[in-house]
Amino acid sequence: MKGQARHWVVGAVLAMTFQLSAGIAVDSTVPKSFAAGAGEFRYRWHEPAKVEAGKKYPLVVLLHGAGERGTNNVAQLVWGGDPIFQWFKDKGEEFYFVAGQVPGNRRWVEVNWAENSHAMPAEMSVPMTGLVALMEDLFKSDLPIDRDRVYATGVSMGGYGTWDLISRKTEWFAGAMPICGGGDVAQAAKLRELPIWIHHGDADGAVPVWRSRSMYAALLKAGSATTRYTEYPGCGHASWNPAYNNRQTLDWLFSQKRPAVWTDLAESGETISLESVPSAYELSFAFQSSDGKSHSAIFHRGPGFPFAVVDGEVVPNPPFAAKPSKDKLTLRAQSKSEKLTFSNLRIRPLSR
Repeated sequence: MKGQARHWVVGAVLAMTFQLSAGIAVDSTVPKSFAAGAGEFRYRWHEPAKVEAGKKYPLVVLLHGAGERGTNNVAQLVWGGDPIFQWFKDKGEEFYFVAGQVPGNRRWVEVNWAENSHAMPAEMSVPMTGLVALMEDLFKSDLPIDRDRVYATGVSMGGYGTWDLISRKTEWFAGAMPICGGGDVAQAAKLRELPIWIHHGDADGAVPVWRSRSMYAALLKAGSATTRYTEYPGCGHASWNPAYNNRQTLDWLFSQKRPAVWTDLAESGETISLESVPSAYELSFAFQSSDGKSHSAIFHRGPGFPFAVVDGEVVPNPPFAAKPSKDKLTLRAQSKSEKLTFSNLRIRPLSR
């Protein structure tokens, strides 16, 4: 049986028991739909039974496998849903939860599952576009979602989807747990600060274990100190069972807080104007002085007094001026007689 067909059949056969195993996740969620472009994104939704004034709650996003595709808007809860809800119930914590369902002719990521590698498509798939649009809508709403505790996890096709989602929207997440999936190794550098726990069975006949091993290796090469990898000896495709049923994995995942992730900026030139700058941040950049020498710099505007680092040393009077005004920032030479050219700008938010 070819890899892609096996991938679907394994998931479908395992999902046949769903009507018997459906439990707390089904009972605790409601079916909803979201208008995404010209289509409809169907999902299951859970929100806190009672919202306390001034309190924020985590958001968990679950991405299902190929065997759970369809239109019934319930099968997507078969793997992972119950352990997640049980974890929060045992902890006595409230949370928000989203689990979308992919139609039978679509995928979270439109790539060949049988290949040992893939490049992240330039455009998101139709279901992923719907999920991202829904999340953007949730973030813009007045729901008290804790933006420092947003988590993504998924199995098989949803493992691919988890890698794709966190690669495109790294700055959204506090942690991720992709299970028996595969990602684009070229995205590892942007993911190196995000806590990720990868799971795969070494006897997986549907998704090559190489897909997880290669992502783990790429993340280590990129300098990640927060990535974990668990490979289950003798375990086939259903590595989500030991992954989700080990309490330590969910303890780890839901204890993570969003790291400060660098965002690359396209601006360059002698005067840089940035809008929508967070109240506390670090701005990293390179600049070339009028004598032709190149330098690296960081402007740190945190809870304390702002300061600048040039070529690895704190300097009291840098040659550049970073002038903040509300949520805007202007970067230019300190002296009008000096010519500086700025490039390679990156910014990351800091906690106050």
